Amino acid sequence: MNALMALLLVISYAAGALIVTELVIYEGPNLSITKNGTGLAAPPIIVFGLSLFLQGIISLFAARHCGPHWLDNTDMLATTKKQIDDGIIFPRPHRCMRNVLQGQSTTPYLVTTPVPLAIPDPLEPSTRQPSAWSVNPTVKKAAIVVWGLIPVYTIWGAIIYALSVYVNTRVSKSGKIQTVGIGIEKLTDFSWAYVPNLNTQAFGIAYLTTNAKESATLPSATWPSIFLAFMAIQCGLTLTLHYCEAIINSTRDEHVWRLAMGDEGVPTLEKRLLRVAWDVVSNSWQSFFLLVTKPFRPTLNTTQDEHVGRQVASWRRVAISLQGLLRVASRLASSNWRSAFLLGTKFFCHWLLAQSFQVTGYFAQTFQVSGALARSNFIGISVLARCAQIWYLSAALVGFATITTLIAKYKPRGPLPAAYGHFQTLADLIDEWHPVVYWGDKSNQNNVFHAGTSNHRLPQVQMGRMYGGELDPKWPSTANMQSV
Repeated sequence: MNALMALLLVISYAAGALIVTELVIYEGPNLSITKNGTGLAAPPIIVFGLSLFLQGIISLFAARHCGPHWLDNTDMLATTKKQIDDGIIFPRPHRCMRNVLQGQSTTPYLVTTPVPLAIPDPLEPSTRQPSAWSVNPTVKKAAIVVWGLIPVYTIWGAIIYALSVYVNTRVSKSGKIQTVGIGIEKLTDFSWAYVPNLNTQAFGIAYLTTNAKESATLPSATWPSIFLAFMAIQCGLTLTLHYCEAIINSTRDEHVWRLAMGDEGVPTLEKRLLRVAWDVVSNSWQSFFLLVTKPFRPTLNTTQDEHVGRQVASWRRVAISLQGLLRVASRLASSNWRSAFLLGTKFFCHWLLAQSFQVTGYFAQTFQVSGALARSNFIGISVLARCAQIWYLSAALVGFATITTLIAKYKPRGPLPAAYGHFQTLADLIDEWHPVVYWGDKSNQNNVFHAGTSNHRLPQVQMGRMYGGELDPKWPSTANMQSV
């Protein structure tokens, strides 16, 4: 199923990039006048819609079988709390200073029942935590794949350049299929513009009818061949950028978790951006409705002051709701800059790749004496690949790979054990659940300290001390599982 979803993802990106096509229109008595335009191609639109439909069907089936706890919450702490409440995972004792790597190597435990009397194995707090690169093998693989994609596209651009310069124009026996080369041997002589133009180095294939006064009929394999060619070029970029979400998501989750050491703590409730947005709409729709329908409603028997007062009160509620929405949105944006960076990179890289691959349709139009269109014939199609945009894409991938590698190899500062969104590790580290939790030093028993969470700011842990105890030797009563 994952392979099918990956295939549909590649198809949707490829089809979406081919929807907008260039048009070359020949006009005049001898078709000597050339005009350029933009059009929409029907086959890519159909394929794009079908791929999205199939992805939606698969997602619905997956949502049905994944269980409600994955759908009720999208926040990692809210999901962790939900899994603990449902008995899917259990907090384990004496792991208050163990990060996601150290927590996997401690005393074995049963999945279905917690260990009641685990032996403490205390640890000293660390000033730096392990990086996502060392914690998650998927993160390491994703970063390596990004670097491996750079020479692939660089070589592909060099192949296009060589074909455009050294391959002569070749025509099939029927005269309808021919190669198209727009090439200059010196790299400094052709256009390096981001947006391609007539001087952009390119190579491709054209299918043109020999008689411009007759409509051409494309071979049945034309559009499937175009789709397969562009999918082969784009699949590496599409899947690699999608794979890099492992880097962004894991480091983003760790950033959110480390807010527990700060002055504001970390919320354990579901992210409320959509909920606040819905409140804005539900609370203010009447105000918008009254404003829009005001010219069509009869004047009520109210004084001007009463009318103005109602409007002011109504719009004040709207303003308060919008302020709440902006506050939540700003907090999410500050913690989700990595996601915004990945989203922007996806857009820019796919735009560059689409600029490097262009499908052009050719038409011949004749007009009557009155100026009305008499006939419009489709006379052919051409497919061009451009090297400059591919090399720009390689350069963009160098920057993206550098930034993602730095993000993956960054070691968070502070004694708070790193979890990187690992549910079991979070369950071990959080011993009290509140709407907002703070992490720090909590107790000292037999020279073994305990670190945990609370609903108020806690003292900082003491570096050089041994941590691994609990508030109460009888587990699991130490975990104050308060409902939030």
